[in-house]
Amino acid sequence: MILRFIFSICLFISLNYVVLAALPTNDNFSKLNKINFVQNVEAAKEKFLLKDYQGVINLLSINIKSKDIPNSYLVESLINRANTYFFISDYKNAKADYLKCLNIELCQRAAVNLNLGKLEVKLGNNEIAASYFKNAILLSKNNFRVLSEALSFFKNP
Repeated sequence: MILRFIFSICLFISLNYVVLAALPTNDNFSKLNKINFVQNVEAAKEKFLLKDYQGVINLLSINIKSKDIPNSYLVESLINRANTYFFISDYKNAKADYLKCLNIELCQRAAVNLNLGKLEVKLGNNEIAASYFKNAILLSKNNFRVLSEALSFFKNP
């Protein structure tokens, strides 16, 4: 009986070892997740071209909800999802994503402030838009596109 008990424990340990050995290591697991983040962003870009805007939002939402997503992919996912919301005139969700992005160090703050300014113009909030455009100008550094677009608001408010 004792021998049977020891044998069952050994069998249990060996089966668990086999199962655990089949799981990816932490390095492999993070590489697999990283590939999925990239694939989701690329697939979302394709869906945008096909005018499948809900598909874009769904794919990027998977990335954004992930706790393991690197900040670079989180920023790209937030901006792309916000741009999609903006494109379909869902300004509330677009603004929420742009504002989330501003809280991340890698965020392209000048471009996001420019987009927030454009969003506020669409909503008729020119005073709020002006503050975002000023931020975009201050943050634009060598980004002449952002600088030019932000300055154009003050030429023709």
